[in-house]
Amino acid sequence: MLKRYFVPVILGLMVCIAHAAYPERPLKLVIGYPAGGSVDGAARILANHMGIALGQPVVVESRAGASGLVGAAAVAGAPADGYTLYLGAAGTFTVTPFVSKDAALGPLKSLAPIGGVVSVTNVLLVSKAVPAKSLRELIAHAKAHPGRVTYGSSGEGSSSHLSGELLGKLSGTSLVHVPYKGAAPAMADLLGGQISMFFDVTATAQGYAKHDRINAFGVTSRTRNVAFPLLPTIAEQGYPSYEVTTWMSLFQHVGTPSAASEKLSAVLRAIQKDPVFQQQMREKGYDEFALDRQQIAQRIKDESDVYSALLKKE
Repeated sequence: MLKRYFVPVILGLMVCIAHAAYPERPLKLVIGYPAGGSVDGAARILANHMGIALGQPVVVESRAGASGLVGAAAVAGAPADGYTLYLGAAGTFTVTPFVSKDAALGPLKSLAPIGGVVSVTNVLLVSKAVPAKSLRELIAHAKAHPGRVTYGSSGEGSSSHLSGELLGKLSGTSLVHVPYKGAAPAMADLLGGQISMFFDVTATAQGYAKHDRINAFGVTSRTRNVAFPLLPTIAEQGYPSYEVTTWMSLFQHVGTPSAASEKLSAVLRAIQKDPVFQQQMREKGYDEFALDRQQIAQRIKDESDVYSALLKKE
């Protein structure tokens, strides 16, 4: 009789011990963009704080390509055990579905949000090879030379892609999209004069904006950005409905054990409140974005509704 009661109790204790032990080994934080870009910068700060909080190293791994889908696929193909996480950018979930083939979108259905990490604003950087000294002159030049002004992006569906697409539509200009596998190669070509312009995030644009081969013509947020307080918004310069910002969220594999999932959620909430984490992110040009998993899911739905009308392929 006693044996019949002891067995379930022992099994329950074993399960509790196993859950309490998570994590027992290093974690992997996958990103879908190359090293050196804004997602990579945020990932490394986050990984450091998560490693301290979890008591295990958190290693950042870049799986660049297809506007974040390659990285998403890597996490979707890993075991649902809480040891392989994904730091995803908004565009991968809210824009890419309308510019990519359906067959490539499967991995996104295997990921669930844990919580928001940071948000970012873009800065319009223009090569000085373009004969323009302001946004107004840039648009006039583009209209006078249709199909000749190019803008790079970190991939179809990225915020840099959306920023250029929206500017072209609102200004009635023919801007040519040149997608790259990340921000770093796009910026390299901007510096080399191979493309006319690029919408870079404030986190990395601060250094480039002072370059003698680049002009900064505006920020994509509705209000001025703290990293560029003197730079007007694009909305201020004749396009009042213009606004493009993006966010990054931590994702896990659907089916991750609840104990691991809840621990990750609690750790992320604690990190978001850490003044050191907040300061480090601000210094790199990132803005606070402490949304919970339900709010992230709703944000994805709301933004998808907006962007589908702008980017959905026929």
